[in-house]
Amino acid sequence: MKRFHGIGSMRPSHTATGQLLRIPEGRTGFTLVELLVVIGIVSLLAALLMPALGRAKSKAKTILCASNQKQWGLATTMYLDDNRDTVPFFADTTTSTQVFWFQRFAPYLA
Repeated sequence: MKRFHGIGSMRPSHTATGQLLRIPEGRTGFTLVELLVVIGIVSLLAALLMPALGRAKSKAKTILCASNQKQWGLATTMYLDDNRDTVPFFADTTTSTQVFWFQRFAPYLA
């Protein structure tokens, strides 16, 4: 097979839709400059997204904290309803194992 070199020299290829696409002879991949430009653009976009991701993570922690506080409030309310509106002491001194207040509320947590 005779190869032609120059501007008009191209080898045929097909796209996914079956259309004929001409690719220049000898061009099989990206050049180093093209690759560096793409890496530069991707790193620039990543640098722009980092502050937004940090804010989203901070907001998620704030929401989680508020949810935990709500759960402890509900657990306290349910405990009070079941125990004649009495709040447990910091620790129960009547037993040798000392059950703390958060251990008394544990069954009421979801």
